[in-house]
Amino acid sequence: MGLIDPVLPVVRGSFRVHNCHPLAYALRNTMMRIRPAWSLYLISWIGIPVLFATFVGVEYHLSLRAGNLPFLGDREWKWWVAFAVSLLCGVACIARAHLYQRVARVLMPLLYLTVMAIALLLIHVAVACTNGDCL
Repeated sequence: MGLIDPVLPVVRGSFRVHNCHPLAYALRNTMMRIRPAWSLYLISWIGIPVLFATFVGVEYHLSLRAGNLPFLGDREWKWWVAFAVSLLCGVACIARAHLYQRVARVLMPLLYLTVMAIALLLIHVAVACTNGDCL
């Protein structure tokens, strides 16, 4: 066999014992930690802005159809809630992705918060301008 043997679980009693090379076990544990991190990065850096842009676009479509602007007066709270929830969900994903590094667990969410707040504001301006609400 090669350097890394396949993982073959052997059931003994109520727990499983894996007959594998220690390097294979370490590689498997590393991959189990990395895989969720990539999906959390995709959610935070791509999914959150797309959902926010979709929300702003739908709100503009529905409000302009009724003859109003979507985020003025008593309807402004919806934008602030969507903005805050988007940022908090993204920060939670980034913090969870950096669960094993102490410094990155604090610095990366702060960096994300700064960059994504600016990005979401620019996304709002872009969507507003495409709907004729450019100031």
